Amino acid sequence: MTIDNTTPRIVSTLTAARDTLDRVLPRLPTVVRRLDNEQPGWPTGHTASGSPTDGPDRWQTSDPALHALQTLLKGVERLSKQTAELDHLTANWSNRNPSTSIPDTTSTMWCVSCLRAGSMNPRRSTGGDLCRWCLDTLRAVNHHRRTLSLGPLVELPLAAVQRHARGERTRDVDIDLWARTETKGTKR
Repeated sequence: MTIDNTTPRIVSTLTAARDTLDRVLPRLPTVVRRLDNEQPGWPTGHTASGSPTDGPDRWQTSDPALHALQTLLKGVERLSKQTAELDHLTANWSNRNPSTSIPDTTSTMWCVSCLRAGSMNPRRSTGGDLCRWCLDTLRAVNHHRRTLSLGPLVELPLAAVQRHARGERTRDVDIDLWARTETKGTKR
């Protein structure tokens, strides 16, 4: 992929999507109301296909309105997730200054752990060398290490900080993995 023609293509695609949404949004209340009214059973008087004695598929319907409503809901859910991802990505990268791509490690305002991953997050306002995420995560990892009868870590594994810098969520399984990791920063 070349960078030179990427921006116009992205803008054109997003503009077309926005135009489509501008047409869809005013129609939604009417469409959802009609799809809801076309559902089988009470109060519309329609009946579902099948009867209680037809076996395991007795409550399934062959109603196109139900299928359309399910498709609409799934599409809206996918769209919501994808636009949230775009929002996060553009918010993250729009705030980066190209001149700061090489962190100023002499500054005392940046988290020393995040700097190892090339990310610049401010230290906590209460002092210390770490940002809130790194401190909270280091505490969680060290708490888990105590349950494993291991000594505490002085710093988080680099993989943990890199994962956070990419915007990925921290899961319990990650804490467990990082707790079991031996690093040069382990206290004995």
